Amino acid sequence: MDSAVQPPSIVSRVLGLMADHVDLLQLEVQYEAQEAKRRFLFLVVCGVCVFFAVVMAQCWLIYGLHRAGVSLHWILGSLMAVWSGAGVYVYRRWALRESRAGEPFEGSRNEFKRSIQWIQGHFS
Repeated sequence: MDSAVQPPSIVSRVLGLMADHVDLLQLEVQYEAQEAKRRFLFLVVCGVCVFFAVVMAQCWLIYGLHRAGVSLHWILGSLMAVWSGAGVYVYRRWALRESRAGEPFEGSRNEFKRSIQWIQGHFS
C-alpha cells in the first residue's frame, strides 16, 4: 500500500497558529521589558536634573534674600535654567517611547485578529 502524505489537520494547523502567537507574545514581552528598563533609567536621569534645578532655585532664593546683589541672581538663575533645560532635553530625547515601535503588543493584537478571521473562515 502506498501511503499518501496527508495534509495537516485543522487542529494541528490551529495549534501551530497558537504556537506562533505565543512566540510573538514572548518577543513583545521581552521588548517591553527592555523598553521599561530604558525609560526608568532616563527618568532617573531626569529626576537628578530636576533635583539640581530645585537646589539651584533654593540657592538663588537664599542668596537673593541674603545679599541684594543682582549679578549673583543672574548667575544662579542661569544655572537653574540650564539644569531645567538639561532635564527637559534628556526626557524628550531619550525617555519617550520610540514612535516607530507602535503601540505595546500591537503586533500580537493584529496577528490575533487575523487568526480569528482565519479560524472563522474555516469553521463557518
